[in-house]
Amino acid sequence: MGRRIKHQVKNKLTNLTKLHKTEAFKHSRFSRANLTIFAIIFAAIGGYLIYSSFAAGFAASVEVENGLITPPAAVVNDPAASGGKAVKFGKAGGGTCADDVGCWPNASNTGYQNAPGYPGTHGVADPSKLTLGSSTSTACPTTFQSHHTYSFCRYTGGIAIGSPRYPGDPDVGQHLTDVHLIGFLIEDTGPTNDTPEIMMYCDSNCTLDYFTVKPATLSAPDITGPGKHGVSYAKSYASIMGAGWGAYYTVGHGFSLTHSDVWGYQSGMILGNNGGANTAATPNLIEDNWLHDQGQCLEHAGCPTHADGIGMVDTGGSASYITINHNNMPFIEDNTNDIAFQEGTYDHLTITNNILSGDGYTVAIWETSTNITFTGNVWTNYAQHYFGVNYGQDFWDTPGSIWAHNKFLWDPTGASPFYEVGPGSGLANPITQADSGKCWVPSGLSTTDYKGGSC
Repeated sequence: MGRRIKHQVKNKLTNLTKLHKTEAFKHSRFSRANLTIFAIIFAAIGGYLIYSSFAAGFAASVEVENGLITPPAAVVNDPAASGGKAVKFGKAGGGTCADDVGCWPNASNTGYQNAPGYPGTHGVADPSKLTLGSSTSTACPTTFQSHHTYSFCRYTGGIAIGSPRYPGDPDVGQHLTDVHLIGFLIEDTGPTNDTPEIMMYCDSNCTLDYFTVKPATLSAPDITGPGKHGVSYAKSYASIMGAGWGAYYTVGHGFSLTHSDVWGYQSGMILGNNGGANTAATPNLIEDNWLHDQGQCLEHAGCPTHADGIGMVDTGGSASYITINHNNMPFIEDNTNDIAFQEGTYDHLTITNNILSGDGYTVAIWETSTNITFTGNVWTNYAQHYFGVNYGQDFWDTPGSIWAHNKFLWDPTGASPFYEVGPGSGLANPITQADSGKCWVPSGLSTTDYKGGSC
């Protein structure tokens, strides 16, 4: 009996095994394809959970411009960026694009039409897209206030950012702080001896970005032709800006002008220490601008203007902590200086990576100055200077000063023939396209940099 029961159990187990191998899986809905899909879904979920755990553990907020930036890249101001600054990548092989004038500011990246948030078609100048400034406007008033931002405004005639405090009555005027102007068009109606287009009364942190400043009657410079540039005297305006100029009691502590297209002026930006010296905490920054085609003065009989670019023209004046970086300043032949810190005492001027040409003497910085950095600049033949490229005041050997890595670059649209010594001094030492890329040293051109080495 026991043997029969064991045999029956054994037979039942054998039959169950056969059933498992045949019938059970014959009718199952869980095929190999189902298994494959299940495996993929399971792996995806697992992978996501693992990735999320790593991401949560290592998340960080990093501003790339705060890292180590090496040429040809550079940190630039950008109001649209998260931290107010961005990294600008230059052309490979030339620290500041010193072999290509197209790398400097021009019509494609300056002026109100190129500002982030411009209400018109980006890059297309259309004054109708701007709000006309008026005394009754809150968006674009004629009296600005501290701690405000104003955007995309149009003014016929100049603007005053604050108001003057006169000696003996200092409580009358209003100096501003923390005011930001973006995407402005300022059109001057003359005459050529009126006040500056921008009168600055700033104690700290006043920023002007993507400005266009031009004559009201012109849409483009009216003097053109091979080696000829500029605006006729009658259609030009007096000057761009007073910011620390004693003549108008202006004060320019801690202001900046960036990404702006400025042309048709007789004189440029007059900077100085009126109202007290600038400091490292309240510097001036002029960067990434296109200053070009100023008004003719040299060829106009009786023109009273110093046709300067950026500097201080008051005899005996002073200025400090000013950075002039990466501006395109192809000036016409005229009577004074692109860089014009004349007959005064200057300290901590940083003049780097600019294109410079033309005027009377292209560069003038008085030898009574200290801590002058003049590096990475490019001198071109865009226009013939009237006298020479350097005024002759030896600022490059003063305490704390440096002259290095400046070059000459041939501009195919510029003056040809072109001379190191201009017509005001007798026309001598011709310079040709073959000289492009040579080192610009205080005495002229050289195959080696000032104090040796390559430039």
